[in-house]
Amino acid sequence: MKLRILTTAFMQLLGVFSLLAQVTVGTMTVGQGVSDPSDWRDYFSSGIYIDVNTSACGFTRTPHYLVTLESIGGSIQGMWQTSGLPAVYNATPTGFRVYIRWTDHPTVAPTIGGSMTPNPLRASFAQSQNWVIRWTAIASDACTSKRIPIKVMLQGAYNGLDMNKTLNDVGTIPLSQPYNVSPYNYTGTESVDNIPADVVDWVLIQLRAPSDDSSIIAQRAAFVKTDGTVVDIDGFDGVLFSNLGVSSGFISVQHRNHLGVMTNSVVPF
Repeated sequence: MKLRILTTAFMQLLGVFSLLAQVTVGTMTVGQGVSDPSDWRDYFSSGIYIDVNTSACGFTRTPHYLVTLESIGGSIQGMWQTSGLPAVYNATPTGFRVYIRWTDHPTVAPTIGGSMTPNPLRASFAQSQNWVIRWTAIASDACTSKRIPIKVMLQGAYNGLDMNKTLNDVGTIPLSQPYNVSPYNYTGTESVDNIPADVVDWVLIQLRAPSDDSSIIAQRAAFVKTDGTVVDIDGFDGVLFSNLGVSSGFISVQHRNHLGVMTNSVVPF
């Protein structure tokens, strides 16, 4: 990928971007519960249904419901011959409905598979067997945060194979990001208790608008390791950006003692 040199600082930054993968993250709320056997009702002459109340979870939007048919302290007699799951009907933030019938209904057979179960399936049978719906509800926010992997080399530290970590060895890498001064004026609060052993220095990663490469839409300070991998302060590869309003743009890497570099074209985030 071609890079452009940015006219900032002193030494050229050998930029080799490696945008190989993206990991999306978001927030998730999970609720679980079990229905009551007494809640089963007959559905005309074809089967049964149950309305499951999930209001105790306090969801503000409709979650994704995962359901299973189980028996609590009762019998699983005939359960494998039912159909209807995992279909969920009338899903809302406070509940949902499930319909169940025998797989081969309608039929004139008085029993199913010789197990002496009533046909059609009746609520009284499900209640007598203590059948319940066990459910898990998952509500997740849109994954607007992305961890962007980047690899870059600093010319001043480059030894032909990887990078020397002289600043780290002599203990001159600050514990807090150093880009809160001109010309960067970055106000981020990234800091660590200890500098990892394989870190070369802090770098400033900027995401720029796809329509205007001079417009910075997000930026974060991170570490570059001796092999060129850029890692976030949590130690994981890639830099985590939250609440991005765009899915592509230019990526720029700044270093306090080198010229900055930027991707030559728009790349996906």
